[in-house]
Amino acid sequence: MPHFCEVDLATCTSIVDSKYGRILGTSNALTGTVFMLCYAYTLAGVPMGWVTPVLPLYLGIFTILIAVYLIYGLIRLRVTCPVCIIVHTLNGIIFLIQI
Repeated sequence: MPHFCEVDLATCTSIVDSKYGRILGTSNALTGTVFMLCYAYTLAGVPMGWVTPVLPLYLGIFTILIAVYLIYGLIRLRVTCPVCIIVHTLNGIIFLIQI
């Protein structure tokens, strides 16, 4: 694992155990994984005609809004989490590519 991605246990625990670590009652990692799989399905489904083209756009906007809230949480907690930053950056790139 690259040094940039290394997170010590105390940092991870401080994020996961905060109110920003569980938005829907489960960990953000689990919720985000399920959401991203659904998001990928909708993105792949547009060219195949399975979903309406506007649905991935709405999901992307929702992703950006949640990311803003979670980044705000990182700032409030005064925690630098490289993994979180990478995930939010990738979500932003995916959103920009689709619009």
